[in-house]
Amino acid sequence: MANETRNLHRSRGRRDGLALRAAVANPPAEIGEDAAVEAVLAGERRATLVRALRSLPVKDREVIVCRFFLDLSEDETVTMLGWPRGTVKSRTSRALAKLRGLLDVAEVRRG
Repeated sequence: MANETRNLHRSRGRRDGLALRAAVANPPAEIGEDAAVEAVLAGERRATLVRALRSLPVKDREVIVCRFFLDLSEDETVTMLGWPRGTVKSRTSRALAKLRGLLDVAEVRRG
C-alpha cells in the first residue's frame, strides 16, 4: 500500500509538471468563439475515449489507466498490478490496439 501511494504521488508530480510546461509553451489565447468550440470538441473527444475505455475488459483497462492516465512507468505498472513485465508489455500493446479499434469505430459512427 505504501508503494502504491508513493507511485501515485510520483506520477501526480509528473502530470502537474507536464501541465505547467504545456501552459507555459501554449499560453491561453483570448477567450472567444474558437476557444468555446475547441472546449466542446475536447469534451466530446474525452467522452468518446472514456466510453471506449469502459468497454475494454478490466485487465486491459487497468494497464491503460496505469500507463497513460496515471503516467506510471513500466516498472511502476509491474509493481502496481503485480504482473510479470512481459504481461504488462503484451497487455499494453493489445489493449492499445483494442482501444484504437474502438475509437476508429466511434469516429466512423460520428461521420
